[in-house]
Amino acid sequence: MTKKSLLKSTVFAAAGLGLMAFASSASAAGVGACLITKTDTNPFFVKMKEGATAKAKELGVDLKTYAGKIDGDSES
Repeated sequence: MTKKSLLKSTVFAAAGLGLMAFASSASAAGVGACLITKTDTNPFFVKMKEGATAKAKELGVDLKTYAGKIDGDSES
């Protein structure tokens, strides 16, 4: 496994765990979460956003998503 794929897997797992951490109190407390990805065009980040959105909906979490404009964008 390369460092890049390990990093991607770690980010995805952390996002999922972060959403699950609020599972028990999400609907009662009005919990929100934020997902920031590099772009909305890279297939990896598209799938990450789809998964996070589905899980947030399932748990009743208000999810906000943000992304850079281009793949190399680190300033937006």
